[in-house]
Amino acid sequence: MPANRPSKLLLEIAPVWAKDIYRDDLPDKRIGQLESKEDCLIGESYGFDAGYGVDTIDPTMSSEFCKTCNNYGYKIWDHALRGGLREDMGRARRAAEAFTRHFDRVHRKKKGAAS
Repeated sequence: MPANRPSKLLLEIAPVWAKDIYRDDLPDKRIGQLESKEDCLIGESYGFDAGYGVDTIDPTMSSEFCKTCNNYGYKIWDHALRGGLREDMGRARRAAEAFTRHFDRVHRKKKGAAS
């Protein structure tokens, strides 16, 4: 996979974000959306739902809560926010691609088995 294009898996799981995360400069609006659990790349994977990262005293109250997804969301946001350097956007892209592998392996497979 070329380093300047999203993987097929990322395009399947988060098509809206897949192309933007591979831009050299994210528009301010998109950076702001990375701070929103429902509008960020991880939220898009959950159907623009923030249930995966509910911030409560007992996060298990959300049936969708996933600490790993929540951590990937933070990593992507953190690297993209510093994205003035090409290497920081590279880190954001690598975190996004790693997230999609986790999401595919853990969440999509689980949903497919439940259907």
